[in-house]
This record gives sequence, structure tokens and C-alpha cells, in this order.
Amino acid sequence: MELSRILSLLIIPALMAGCGTRKQEVPENSLSFDDVVYVHDTYPIDFTLPEGVPAGLDIIGINNFTICDSMMLLSTQDKLGQIYVVDLDDMQVLGKFIAEGRGPGELTETVYVDNIKFYNDSGHTVGLWFPLNGIHELRRFDLTESLRTGKTVLEIFKLGLDGGTWLSDAVPMPDSRFLVYLSGRERKSISRFILSQDGKTSVTDPMERLNRAEVTVYDEEVGRGQGGVRFVSLSLNTLGTFNGYCASRDLMIESARELNTICIYSPDGSFARTVCTFGDTVDDIKAVQGMDRGRTSMRLKMYDDFFAVVHFFRDEGRKYVRLFSYDGRPLAQIEIPVDVFSFDFDTRTGTFYTMDQKTEVILRHDVSALLESIRKLPESGMTASGQ
Repeated sequence: MELSRILSLLIIPALMAGCGTRKQEVPENSLSFDDVVYVHDTYPIDFTLPEGVPAGLDIIGINNFTICDSMMLLSTQDKLGQIYVVDLDDMQVLGKFIAEGRGPGELTETVYVDNIKFYNDSGHTVGLWFPLNGIHELRRFDLTESLRTGKTVLEIFKLGLDGGTWLSDAVPMPDSRFLVYLSGRERKSISRFILSQDGKTSVTDPMERLNRAEVTVYDEEVGRGQGGVRFVSLSLNTLGTFNGYCASRDLMIESARELNTICIYSPDGSFARTVCTFGDTVDDIKAVQGMDRGRTSMRLKMYDDFFAVVHFFRDEGRKYVRLFSYDGRPLAQIEIPVDVFSFDFDTRTGTFYTMDQKTEVILRHDVSALLESIRKLPESGMTASGQ
């Protein structure tokens, strides 16, 4: 049977299962807004990943990768250049940057490209990330200028915030602003606020709602990452989220690591919706904190027409990349091998890239039929509350 025919048969029952509306109580101590879309773990398209073809990279020691425009960036174990930049069209290395060291353009820490948030800054493609030791610093890597000069163009700057808190994340926004995530001094909460270029901070209504969520018990132990780097475990506990910003829509995405929610909101409060990804009840943090339900959410990737998260069902040995529209509609799921931790779409060519962590081999898969089917999905079929 043709793939398009299979996809059409899958779409109809999934959308029918999601129709209707209802009002359900949202727990006060949750990462959720009142407007909730209930997915019921059902997706309009259940796409079978085609067999992959090796991408043809002759690079060893790859940790992870990400796609930026027409380039693939790879984190490697090369101390002379931790980040390799590859042209996706011919798989040729365009340069390698950020050596390990203490000189200009060097860092003593390990750099993981899938933790870097790339964005456009005055016509330059820039990557932003923060160290995992909780200090209020950011790293700014000008990829465009680095490729032009052949030398690493890297800045390290302080946020100028009060001490006593841990930096959990910083998301770049227009006009040199950042949406900053800080763990509270008591290590039981995370505060979100917009930090402007002049150092002023502001909290909008959606942020204030999410800031009210608290864990009830906090383990004072501080974890250690690769190379002994200290990091605050609050960013990995029940309050931890993967965060991204869609500039074209002015929308923030927060995908909870351990809870069953994805929050989508405009910083100005004009839109705020939660996707309940498992079941039909939003998690109450007090009720589920410390529970191991055999699943976790991982990664968050942003694209023009959708965003993607990974849902890993450890007990079942299954892992899915799941796609959502920016208004919260479930679109599709792709089952991927359990050993795949790095993935990305090249939406220009309809290609999906994966890397097996054991072999370090990057494969490319043709998903053009999937992307075309997503574009044809009707804008309906959501089960929502609070509308």
C-alpha cells in the first residue's frame, strides 16, 4: 500500500478520537495553564522511520550534533576544535572552532552543540549557551563571523544578576533580551523573567503562573557532569524543562522533563496553552514528585512549522520523536532506536538525521512524505479545556 494512503488512514481515527471539549481542574502546583490540550498519547500520523543511509562523515569522536540552516554542527573530542561545522549539501568540513584551553576563543569546559541555542542577531547566526556550574554567565559564539575569518569569535559575559541563585537557562529573544531561568535560593522553585539589555527585569502573567510551581523536597546534593563540572540538580528534577523561543510567532515553548506537560505561551500573555502529553489529567507536582513512571521527555527542537520533543519510555524500551504545532496540536510521532540521542530535521530537503550513540554513525532518512502529510493535516481534532 502506498505511504500516502497509509498516512491518510491513520489520520482519520486519530482526529476523531481527539474531538470534543471539556473543562477539567488544573492543579495549582503544576506547570500548566488553564487552557489545556489533551493528547491522550494519540498522534494523527504514526510514521515508520525509513532505513537510514550513512551521511558520509569521516570524523571520529562525535558526541552529538545539531542542524543550523544549511550546516551541521558536531561536538567532538578534538581538543583543537570542539565544534566542527559541515556543509549539509556536500558534507565537507567548513571549519572547526572553540579549542580546549584558556586563550582567546578557547574554553576549559566541554561544549555540546545540542545545548546551544542558535538565533539570528543582526544578520549573523549566533549560538548562545551557559556553563553547567550555575554561575550567571553566558557564552556567545558568532558562527557567521567565525566562518568568515576562520577563527573562533567567542564572547563570555556576565548577566549582572544578584548572587545566591543558580542559572538554569537563558533563552535569547529580540532586542538583546533574554528569558532567564533561575533556581530559587531555597532550591525549591524556578523563577522566570525577561532580562533587558539595560539590566531591567520583568515578569509577565504566563511567567508568574509557572513561577508558582514548587517542589516540596530538595536534595541538597549537587551533581557532577562530564569532567567533574558541578551543576545544580534542580534543573534536572521535577521542575526542569527544555526551553525554546520561536521568534516568528513570539512564542515560548517549555517541555517538562518529568511531568506530562508542554507549555506554549507568548511572553506578553496574549496566548497561553498547555499540552497534556500523557493521560487526561495534568500532573500535580506534589502527587508525582519522586515517582519513576518509566518515561521521560528529552530534547526540544524548533522548526518553522512545528516543534519536536523526544518521549522515552524506558520500561518499554521505546523512544519517539513527537511533533506538535505551535498552537498545541499533536501532529506526528516517529519511533527511533533507543540508542539514538541526537536527531534533527533538515526541512529544506525533507531529511531526518539520527546518530547512534554507540557507533557515532550519523544516518540520514528520507521523511519528505511525512513533512508533506503534516502540511495537509486539518487544523482541528484537539480535546481542550478552559475555552
